[in-house]
Amino acid sequence: MLGPQRQRCLLPESLDTLAQHGLQAPAVSRVFMPGYLFYSRIREHGMATPISCPAHHLRGQWLSLDKLCDIDTHAWVPLIKPHWLGPWIQSSTPDNYLLTQALSEIEHTLTPRLFAELQQDHINGVWKEVDRIFIVPTGWPCN
Repeated sequence: MLGPQRQRCLLPESLDTLAQHGLQAPAVSRVFMPGYLFYSRIREHGMATPISCPAHHLRGQWLSLDKLCDIDTHAWVPLIKPHWLGPWIQSSTPDNYLLTQALSEIEHTLTPRLFAELQQDHINGVWKEVDRIFIVPTGWPCN
């Protein structure tokens, strides 16, 4: 991101496209990448927050699949990439079948998945995201 990708605005085809829209090339190219920083749910894997992160940055947790056995996942929903922009809100109760299917996919494809933990708002009945959790395959990233 900070190397070649940031300089793509200076490619001839980029400059042509900008000019077609009456825009000049930026004097300085910058990378703005909002997102979540995921922390290990297990303390011994914890790392310090990078100095460059704002104090109130978006946070989530990550955990390996084999550590899920003692965690209550009844209010978790799997998120697909377009839904990562969050926060996730839904009117229906979290579907345990979709959760089970997504966890099985992690085990069989060795591909991490993102989940939102929801909590029901008792005033309007809507389920709202209270946490984000990346579940990674057992042994990840070593496998």
